[in-house]
Amino acid sequence: MNTINGRAWVFGDDVNTDVMAPGLYFKLPMAEMATHCMEAIDPDFARNVQPGDVVLAGRNFGIGSAREQAPMALQHLGVGAVLAQSFGRIFYRNALNFGIPAIIFPWAAEISPGDELEIDPISGGIVNRTTGKVYSVNGLPGHLMTMVEAGGLMPHLKNKLGRKNEEPLWIMSDGITSHAQRLRELLTGEGPIIAPGVYDALTGLLVQQAGFDCAYLSGASASFTRLGRPDLGLMTMTEVAETVSNIRERIDIPLVVDGDTGFGNALNVQRTVRLFERMGASGIQLEDQMMPKRCGHLEGKQLVPVAEMQGKIHAALDARTDDATVIIARTDAIAVTGIEEALERGAAYIDAGADVLFVESPLNEAQLARIGTTLGPRIPLLANMVEGGKTPLHSADELAHLGFKLVIFPGAMLRVLSRAGAEYLQTLRRDGTTAGILDRMFDFNQVNDLIGTDELIKISDKYSL
Repeated sequence: MNTINGRAWVFGDDVNTDVMAPGLYFKLPMAEMATHCMEAIDPDFARNVQPGDVVLAGRNFGIGSAREQAPMALQHLGVGAVLAQSFGRIFYRNALNFGIPAIIFPWAAEISPGDELEIDPISGGIVNRTTGKVYSVNGLPGHLMTMVEAGGLMPHLKNKLGRKNEEPLWIMSDGITSHAQRLRELLTGEGPIIAPGVYDALTGLLVQQAGFDCAYLSGASASFTRLGRPDLGLMTMTEVAETVSNIRERIDIPLVVDGDTGFGNALNVQRTVRLFERMGASGIQLEDQMMPKRCGHLEGKQLVPVAEMQGKIHAALDARTDDATVIIARTDAIAVTGIEEALERGAAYIDAGADVLFVESPLNEAQLARIGTTLGPRIPLLANMVEGGKTPLHSADELAHLGFKLVIFPGAMLRVLSRAGAEYLQTLRRDGTTAGILDRMFDFNQVNDLIGTDELIKISDKYSL
């Protein structure tokens, strides 16, 4: 493919495929559909875009439903490339399938509408001919460029293989925007990873805005907040999946998801992995408890046989559609049979192919140290800090010194907010007003700033009549 030369059309964050390609246009002829679809984003763009022009965008370009019509419309209008700070993973895959280079470009905010760009999609060299500034990004891998140069893989797959086979899995595993791949980079990088616990989109947003590189969806916190019930295996797979989807819509950082037992046998594990991946999980944690499971820091747990858990790990690995998705194996053996079996099970789960190992509820620093020295050289280890739980609290740096890489604080967010909420209610009942605690809350405008209300209203205004 020759270099791409064209004008820049600049869009913001969170451009949604459901807006780009409204369903009412799907039955129109292609030329008419393409124009109508893009008019929903920018009427001027739809009417005046020229072949080779480049779309510039912020974060999450192409989030929303898996609508092939969105990249189809861009292709029909002759868009040469899409540069964005990050992409919706399904849009990214579909764009490549239709022959449109989709390239991560962190400096989108530096490009002005109408700037003349020259792009080499293989080397990743980008020149702004208007300003003279030169950028270097990761180009598309060679086998993806071969597909793009051929006009995309989608038409060939539709004709040759049938619709159900039109998702080449290697495109997802090579996706340069994969949050799962980012998690793997963190696991091999320097220092410990701190993953605060979240349970909904708001708490996920708080974690990202605070600057953390990773978040952890706690099954216990999800059960507490969605059901008002303890972590006794009451949450269903679909309830967790919906929570994952809501969080992923609002954050870009890696998200590790508590998958409990996989909600059944090995076949259930495979359904869980596929569903959680689609919803936006970067890593999926599976444990060796019998159903119904219970919180790792409660008494009365029972374990499945080692071979059964190894089978679940194999099933999870086989079910991944993105090879970067991290499979975390957890054993609860310390509380059931002791540290020796916990170490044996941990070794067996490593042999089965787990990417990260989680030995739940070490009782003291000696057990933490033994886990670190025995298993840490073989695999990244996860440590679970539960305030008031069985394991003594340590800092992330202390745990890293003991051999742990990923440190989760799954319930701290819930505990802090629950106490703050209880204190607020006591004050309101006593005083009949919130005037005395204004310094302990965000006001109306601060909350709207937190969740991006003004930005969303601006987007809404673009589509108002």
